[in-house]
Amino acid sequence: MSEDEETTKRLSPETSEGDGRTIDDLFRLVQSSFDFLRGRIESLEGEFRAHRVEFEAHRAEFIDFRDKVDLRLLKMTTPLSETLEAIRVEVRQVGERQDVFAVEFADLKRIVRKIDHKLGGLSSDMYDIKADL
Repeated sequence: MSEDEETTKRLSPETSEGDGRTIDDLFRLVQSSFDFLRGRIESLEGEFRAHRVEFEAHRAEFIDFRDKVDLRLLKMTTPLSETLEAIRVEVRQVGERQDVFAVEFADLKRIVRKIDHKLGGLSSDMYDIKADL
């Protein structure tokens, strides 16, 4: 007798006595397990839906909080950024004026040297005239 035939004989509905179970017993056991698992899945689906609703509520609350924080930060930083940009513009203008003043100062320095040189020459001429007198 092959193994399949032995299993079939052992599980046949006619075998109600002995050490084996009948196919009907196994079917009821499998059906009972499926029913239990189906009930468990349905309860887990219910829990999942409840958690999903809670999650969506928390998500909406978080998004609202995030938007309020963004708005508040924008209100706080906009004047600061505008002030900072105005300061940057003024610093650029001061830098440009400093460059102009540096050029003018170099011109004035050159003129002062010329005047000093001429005065030095005039002073020596005056000393010569004084000496001649």
